[in-house]
Amino acid sequence: MVKKIIALGVVLVIVCLIVIYAFYISDLRKWEDRYDTDKVSVAIKADFRDKYLAEEFSVEDFEWDNVEKIEYLGWSDNISTGGMKIYLKKHGRRQVLDAVEHFKKLDFVKIATVVGYYELY
Repeated sequence: MVKKIIALGVVLVIVCLIVIYAFYISDLRKWEDRYDTDKVSVAIKADFRDKYLAEEFSVEDFEWDNVEKIEYLGWSDNISTGGMKIYLKKHGRRQVLDAVEHFKKLDFVKIATVVGYYELY
């Protein structure tokens, strides 16, 4: 009887782990369906306007080994920021989130965020 209870407990634990894993994988797919996994969006502070307009920022300025290239998107005088996309060498949810957290700490970055897809209804 004790062996049956232990076996039932082990089966129950395995089933619970499978269900949790399935939800975790499902959640990852949902995230990857909504966000890019190869780039990060940043806004450059107004204090760095001249450097931005002269396109003097380089990959090295971002102090991150996983930066492949940068793309200038344009300066907005309305909000006094310059937009950039930072493309990553290694792709994935964790790489994007780690890059966002790192870029937020840089002196010239006003905002760093993931790049999301627009949903049309």
